[in-house]
Amino acid sequence: MPAGVGSEIIIDGGEYKGNTDDAAFFRFRGNDPDSKTKVELNNLIVETNYRVVASDEGHSVALKVNGGNYTLKEHNNTAGFFLMGARDAESVFTDVTINSEYRQPISVTRQKAVLKNCNITVENKSNSYSYLSSAVSVNANGQVILE
Repeated sequence: MPAGVGSEIIIDGGEYKGNTDDAAFFRFRGNDPDSKTKVELNNLIVETNYRVVASDEGHSVALKVNGGNYTLKEHNNTAGFFLMGARDAESVFTDVTINSEYRQPISVTRQKAVLKNCNITVENKSNSYSYLSSAVSVNANGQVILE
């Protein structure tokens, strides 16, 4: 589901399973820092081989992930939640469970992410990409707050 500049999306519940093959279930497009796209994912069950969420570089996305269970399958070189937003972009994860067999669940670049009462597990089954072996990465002046 691609979302254009200035979109507002709320998804309540449901199961989303399948391969996205070098893409994402939810992708936020555009590089306009004034776009103020708002996305809320509530109590989803997601299983994928690639990304759950991806944002384009510089896009200002207010992402809220409330509850739910996210499973990342397969060995590849990308995080499940790939957040590369504008400096004012913020993602808030509350009561979320993320299970990853091989790779990093969350990558934050240039933006802010807040994780509240989350359960993140990385099994690291023979991941040849050592930089993806952590649960959360922070890059290029990004900020992560754990509560």
